[in-house]
Amino acid sequence: MIMKKNYPIFSVTFFIVLIAFFFTLNVGTSYSQDKPTLSSGVAKVNITPKEKIPIGWHSGENKPNDGIHDEVFSRAIVFSNGVSKAAIISVDISGISNSAWEELTNRIEKETGIPQKYIMLCATHTHSGPAHNLAGYGKNTSPEVASYTVLLKDNIVKSVKDALSNLKPANIGAGKGECKMNINRRAPMAVGGLWLGKNPDGSCDHEVAVLKINDEKGNTEGLFINWPCHGTVMGPTSGGNLLTGDWLGATALFVEKEFANGIVVPVTAGASGDIDPIIGPHGTEYNDKRIHSDIFGILVGKEAIRVANEIGTTSINHINAAQRTVTLPGKKSYREMPELSFDDLQKIKPGSFTPSKDVLLRLSAIKVGNIIFAGISGEMFHEIGMNLKKQSPYTQTFILTHCNGSCGYIPTDKAYYEMSYEVAASVIMSGGEQAIMKNLIEMVNEL
Repeated sequence: MIMKKNYPIFSVTFFIVLIAFFFTLNVGTSYSQDKPTLSSGVAKVNITPKEKIPIGWHSGENKPNDGIHDEVFSRAIVFSNGVSKAAIISVDISGISNSAWEELTNRIEKETGIPQKYIMLCATHTHSGPAHNLAGYGKNTSPEVASYTVLLKDNIVKSVKDALSNLKPANIGAGKGECKMNINRRAPMAVGGLWLGKNPDGSCDHEVAVLKINDEKGNTEGLFINWPCHGTVMGPTSGGNLLTGDWLGATALFVEKEFANGIVVPVTAGASGDIDPIIGPHGTEYNDKRIHSDIFGILVGKEAIRVANEIGTTSINHINAAQRTVTLPGKKSYREMPELSFDDLQKIKPGSFTPSKDVLLRLSAIKVGNIIFAGISGEMFHEIGMNLKKQSPYTQTFILTHCNGSCGYIPTDKAYYEMSYEVAASVIMSGGEQAIMKNLIEMVNEL
């Protein structure tokens, strides 16, 4: 007779529970939404024209550049958490028209799968770069410019595709520094009013904001740098007619050279519609044998490196984005009224600007972890940018201007009560400041 062995009931139950526990643990490890899964990729593509074409300063003329001071690039960062992807692109050109934004972001979405609202396409706003506004040069567009513009668009898309192909696990962090090589440019005139110049008594934003991207081993793969200043160091009086990325391109090239592993460093302009470099384009020379943009590249670059060395990085898994288009009442720019003299402009009273067609303002926001990138499709005054950073619920908030199109100057509402170049040149009525503050803060809070 074969006797059956009796196993204690508690041991069988314990064995089943143990198997269930390990099965649950493994499933949780593989699919937990709380696990940091951020990947990032960086890339840059050379966009220097092979033919001599006009630079931004001479965008309405068939006046080819006199040479190349430094090569220009399209630089891109792509973030992915396995579900969502976002791209931030910095291009060494003066501006990006609304039509070019729509064409390029549609192409990027189609060819990479990155949704349009998850893309920030920024011009560095160098006035000495090629293909002003990516829309050619008006009626005087030369065949060289037309063919270059097609190639430029292809290379911008390529920079994003290359960054996407370079995705690898990443840790990120952000920090802030300061560079006082910029200055308020709404200068008092002897005859009254304000115009372009240097105003040391005016307020200014000197913040250098830095994002650091490390791989899993702690090697820096890329930096993103943002500083509020016009790309006009190489102005007509100090830079001649040389093609260059100006201080933004010089900063990127300097920082990239300082790292041994070939990192990519996109640089963008913060809120600087009323901020110029302390040298160029409206006077004030610098007693140095180096070209002025190189000096700025070294000074801004060194501060960015100092900040980057103090940034701690971490991995995250949150990526989200929002985008809105706001319609603003338009007005005529002084460029549309050549019959007006400087004295005539000074006599224009608040509220008496000549109405014109409505203007579209595009606002964008991308959140990566607890870092916010806020994009504005225009040249926004620095006080608006400082208020956005102050009211943002996130300490690390980057303000990206010339982003996702262009609507020109966006002065503060109070600026319309004192005539200046920016107010005269703007194509929007007062109210842009409140529209930006209300909508962008709402968008950031929703993220």
